Amino acid sequence: MIQLQIEAVMAAKHQQSGTNIKLSELAAATGISRMTLHRALNQKQHNLSINSIDKLCAYFGCDLTDLVKYVPEQKHAA
Repeated sequence: MIQLQIEAVMAAKHQQSGTNIKLSELAAATGISRMTLHRALNQKQHNLSINSIDKLCAYFGCDLTDLVKYVPEQKHAA
């Protein structure tokens, strides 16, 4: 499963700059709707377009691997 790490990237940006990033500011800067960002932050399996991921990487100045993480799904024993 692919998990978005937006909160972690936002926290790292906050730590570097000392300013808190608001969702509305992120939406305005990236052109991604506030609702889409809200869903991506709160739902672990939200689908986010490649275009949106590209905009987030550009905004945060981060690499794709900073923003997304692959977590293997656990197989349940029968």
